[in-house]
Amino acid sequence: MRFQIAIEPWILRSYVPELVKLAGAELWKKRATHLRSFGRSPYLARIASDYHWVELQLDEELAKRQEPVPAKIAADPIAARALRFAQGIVEVYRSLPPVGQRQLVGRIRDALQAETGFAALYQEMEIATVLINQNFDVGFPDLENLGRADISFQQGAANGLIECKALSAEAGRKIHRKHFYRFMDVISQDVLNRISRSGVSELVLITLKDRLPPRLQSDTPLVQATRNLLRSDELSHTAGPDFEVVRKPYSTLFDALRPMSERDFYAEAQKQAGTNCHIAGGWTETGGCLILMRSEREDDHSKPHLEAMKEAAEQLPADRPGFIALQFNEISSADLALPHLRERSALLCNYLFHATPADHVAGVYICAFGAISVDADAAAYPAIVIWNPRFKLDGRGLPFRVGVSDAAFAKLVNARNMDKSAKPKRMRRSGRQRNQR
Repeated sequence: MRFQIAIEPWILRSYVPELVKLAGAELWKKRATHLRSFGRSPYLARIASDYHWVELQLDEELAKRQEPVPAKIAADPIAARALRFAQGIVEVYRSLPPVGQRQLVGRIRDALQAETGFAALYQEMEIATVLINQNFDVGFPDLENLGRADISFQQGAANGLIECKALSAEAGRKIHRKHFYRFMDVISQDVLNRISRSGVSELVLITLKDRLPPRLQSDTPLVQATRNLLRSDELSHTAGPDFEVVRKPYSTLFDALRPMSERDFYAEAQKQAGTNCHIAGGWTETGGCLILMRSEREDDHSKPHLEAMKEAAEQLPADRPGFIALQFNEISSADLALPHLRERSALLCNYLFHATPADHVAGVYICAFGAISVDADAAAYPAIVIWNPRFKLDGRGLPFRVGVSDAAFAKLVNARNMDKSAKPKRMRRSGRQRNQR
C-alpha cells in the first residue's frame, strides 16, 4: 500500500474525526477526560505529556477543526507528528482487508486503555510513513495474519520485513521516572507545605535497597515515612526494611539556593548522588525543599534491550532481509545524538550480530517516541541505524541508507551539548522528500 503524505494542517486535521470514530467516541472521550485530569498535579502532568502526548494533542486538534485557519502560522512539530499519526492510522485502515481492519481497530481501542498509550502503534505508523516517503510499498503482515513481522516493504527487487519493539527507556532501571512522578504526586502537598515555611532549605534523601514499587498509595510504608519526616521539625532520619529517608541541609548538594534548569538540577544531583537518582521539589525566595531518590543497586539497561532484539530476530524469517526497529518511549530526539546512547546501542547490537543467529538482520533501527525534527513540515523521523557487518543476504535497494553527519543531525533535532571530542559517526535519518506517492 501507499498513500499521499500530507503536510497541510487543515488536511491532516480532517483525519482526526475518523480516527475517533474507529476508536469509539465514548472511549475516546473517557480517555481524554482521564488524561486531562492529570493537570491537577505537575507530576501527573509530566506523565501525560511524556507518555500520552499523542492522545492529548489529537484531542486538541479535534477542537481546532471548528476554528478558522490563520493565513500564516508557524508549523508546530508536535502537532505535525500527532496529525501525521492520525493520517497514517486512517490511511492504513482504508487499505487493509476486513481482517486487518478488525485487528487495527482492536489495537487502537487497546491503546486507549494502556499505560503506554499509542506508543507502539505510533512507531509502526511512523516507520511506514518513512518507507512510503522513500517510494516503498508497505504491508502489515501481523495485522493481516500473514506473518509475525509488523511491517513488510518492497521496491522493485528489494523487499524485506521489519519487526518493531517499543521499549521503555527506563527498562532495567530501579527507579522508573513514571513511578517517581507518582510518588511525588502522593507526597506533593507535604512538600508544598514544607517549601512555604520561611527559612527551610533542605534536601530529603531517600535511598532504596532495590527498586521503587510501581503503585504507591498513601498507606505505603515509604510514603508514610517520608510524610512523617516532612511534617516534623525534629525528625531527621527514618527507615524501613527496604528504604532509608534522611533530611539534610540543601547545601550538601548545591552550593547556593538558586533557580536552576531541570538539566542543571539533574547534572548536579548525579554528580553528588550517582547517575541512578531522581530529583524533584521546589523553592521560594526564602527557602526550598528537594526530594532526591536513589537505589543502592545499579541500573542495567542491557538485558531488556538485548532480549527484545533477540526476540525480534527470531520473529524475522531467515530467508528475507529484516530490520529490528527499537523505539525508546521516554527519550527525546536530542538524546539520539548523545554519544553514550549510541555507543551502548552499538555494543548491544554488535553482540547480537556476532553472538546470536542474526545474519538475516540487515540492521537495527533506533528511534524515539515522538522524536521531532525542527523542520516540522517534512516527513522526517530522526533515527540511527546500526548495520550488521555479518548480514548474509542481498542488501541492494534496502531502506534507511540515507545518512547525515552528526552535526547536521544535531541541528535537525536541536540537540545541545554534544561531545565534540567523540569520533564522528554517521547518523541515519529518513529521507525528506514530500508529498510522494
